[in-house]
Amino acid sequence: MHLFKSEADVETKFVYDYLLKEVLKIPVGQISFHVPVKFNQGHERKTKEADVLVKDEFGNNFFVIDSKAPNQNLETFFGQIDSYAFSLETPLSILTNGNRLIVRIYQEGNKKTVLLDKLVEELKKENFSSLISIFSNVELAKKNEIESVKEKSAKKIDKPKVINYRRTFRNIHNKIRSIDKLDPSASFDEFSKVLFIKIINDELPRAEQLTIQKIKNMEVLRHQKDFIDSWFEEKVQDYYPGIFASNEKVNLSPEALMEVLNQLNENFELKDSFTDVKGRAFEEFLPSQLRGKGLGQFFTPRTVVDFMVSLAEISFNDKVLDFASGSGGFLIKAFSEKKKLIEELPPVFLEALGKTKEDLEEEAKTQIFGIDAEPRAVRTAKMNMLLWEMVSKFNMVMAYLPRITLEKTIW
Repeated sequence: MHLFKSEADVETKFVYDYLLKEVLKIPVGQISFHVPVKFNQGHERKTKEADVLVKDEFGNNFFVIDSKAPNQNLETFFGQIDSYAFSLETPLSILTNGNRLIVRIYQEGNKKTVLLDKLVEELKKENFSSLISIFSNVELAKKNEIESVKEKSAKKIDKPKVINYRRTFRNIHNKIRSIDKLDPSASFDEFSKVLFIKIINDELPRAEQLTIQKIKNMEVLRHQKDFIDSWFEEKVQDYYPGIFASNEKVNLSPEALMEVLNQLNENFELKDSFTDVKGRAFEEFLPSQLRGKGLGQFFTPRTVVDFMVSLAEISFNDKVLDFASGSGGFLIKAFSEKKKLIEELPPVFLEALGKTKEDLEEEAKTQIFGIDAEPRAVRTAKMNMLLWEMVSKFNMVMAYLPRITLEKTIW
């Protein structure tokens, strides 16, 4: 390797002679130099030149390279290389000063992420394996993608029956109110507890579940209540600690609880293919029951949430924190954006990362954080996130910040 003295040195001796020819082994016919790029700057239409444009073997623009002098800070040129990539419609870009090399990936919706950022000396020690894995096997990845699309279009897809979860939630809430005469806020609290009972039941073997028959077997009302409360306290602390107080009880009559469990068993399954349907139904149901007087909060309209999250330009590996998370609307939208970006990642990039889409989605669940001053809002947000399958056992990332003591407790 040479010691580079200027930007021209980096472009010719490192990028062309070494990186493209020796490392990536790009055929000469796929490489273009000093490619004009037109873009808007204010009211003016300007033209600049991208140092290198590389096409794939199908003739599509594949990646653009911008070379900088060895002493220049690459972060200051992200805007420039991004404008080249978006204008030339390349999924990748390389920014390098001969000492350091950065690969950026571009996705729909003006999303961009650093996929690789290493010193050239580090890359040399690994024989550029992490870089090569990103750019190699492109033809195979494209062929696989084309074949996958063909297979999907050839298959007959049966449209699943969509369950009206919103109606189910509303019917259960009304049933609690009518049987036990609770006010809307209290009814919602008990509704949340029963949903957690259902979710935990689905995790347990039949012998450990809280079932209608077990409650009926205890003919004495007091024994029924004691059994329900002890089961709830034990299992909630085992599976979802911190959501309810350690001595929390189910403030429903056994009659109401059995009626609600029966309805949930008939109409509700947590682990089905209707995650989005359940999540949206819960969000729609929630404000109608607890707007204003219930949680003491007003919920940000979905259109505003969508707009603000889009402004944030969240990457699939970003951490997200909402300091006033309420029912979790912003967190859920942020997670949905992460899932969408992960789904759009081509196989070649997953191979470069050494991870599957499922791995990245599980990581995304650990990157979403929320804080709220209202304990009921925190419980509601956690239920909301559970229905969107954003969390799993012991992975409740919300926090409650008490209004008076300002002492944070992480759950």
